[in-house]
Amino acid sequence: MFEIFLKLYKTRLQILLVCFLVALAYSIVVTFYFSNSKESVIVVRNIKNNLLILTDITDESVEPKNDKNLFFIDTFRMQLKYKQARALKIGKRPACAIESAAILNPHLNIYAVYITREKRPKLQLTPELSALIQYPNLKFVFINHNSFPIGSPLGSFFINNHEITKSQYVIAHMSDAYRLLILWKYGGIYYDTDVISLKTAENTPQNFACDDGEGVIVANGIMRLDTHKGRTLAEMFIKYMTENYDADEWGTNGPIVITKVLSEICKTESISEMVEMENCDGFYVLPRKICYPIPWSRWKGIFNENHVDKMMSLINDSMTLHLWNNLSKRRKIEVEEDNLFNRIAKDKCPNVFGAMNQDF
Repeated sequence: MFEIFLKLYKTRLQILLVCFLVALAYSIVVTFYFSNSKESVIVVRNIKNNLLILTDITDESVEPKNDKNLFFIDTFRMQLKYKQARALKIGKRPACAIESAAILNPHLNIYAVYITREKRPKLQLTPELSALIQYPNLKFVFINHNSFPIGSPLGSFFINNHEITKSQYVIAHMSDAYRLLILWKYGGIYYDTDVISLKTAENTPQNFACDDGEGVIVANGIMRLDTHKGRTLAEMFIKYMTENYDADEWGTNGPIVITKVLSEICKTESISEMVEMENCDGFYVLPRKICYPIPWSRWKGIFNENHVDKMMSLINDSMTLHLWNNLSKRRKIEVEEDNLFNRIAKDKCPNVFGAMNQDF
């Protein structure tokens, strides 16, 4: 009887020892995995009930510094009809864009910024979001629209101009305004949420935007402004936008603003001449092959299996691939299709691509 008891006791000790070692190993792995940065620990602590609670961008732990920033901005919640209390779900295309930027720009802080009126906005912890939070240079933050603009060049405009909140293009117009405000305040790079990174942006000029691919305007979907010369330029862009705001036009308050101001600075209305000038009083207009190798008029080729090799040849010198989401957002993608997007996504946002399902 004593021998049976002793054997059971030893077995129980062995089980407890194994459990202890497993727990210790798990603790070491988790500690090592998330010890790359303070921000990673913050992300883990902010996950509750399968929701990621966003951090205010003005919080000292995450606030941007030193112009070494790359921003993505989501203004979806600025629609008046949007229910603020509901947790937001990150889209697959934005998730791919964000992951590609985090991988290819390891020395930049990548910010996924959500503009809201809430105090504690949340994101659903989807497989795509789970694939993103592992990156130590990636931060999920929010900007409170009721307080952040106060004291800025856009403060009085946001407070006194109610046209922007009532516009049918409120998401686009808020995005046009906030990208300028964020770059004015913090300096860095701005990418639209449908811009996939193909190469690093760390070595680009401190102040630039790009030919839109059609040679008609200087687009604002990819741009960089620093906190020196760039801040003055941002103020000029903001001044023109607020003085000429049109709630009924989609692009008047975005790329048209950039183009009009640069026409005055560069003393020409020709986009090709701006590109050829290279340095236009401290600002660079980069050629379309760098940012928009496939112009909006050819967006269908990005998702067409029959054109994949031709499309691949067009992006050899490119830093980014713009998906022109305003036109292509209804285009469903099957992950097994052999098109340009899928080839790029497999390589540039591998974890997010692995989390994608059939409906994209």
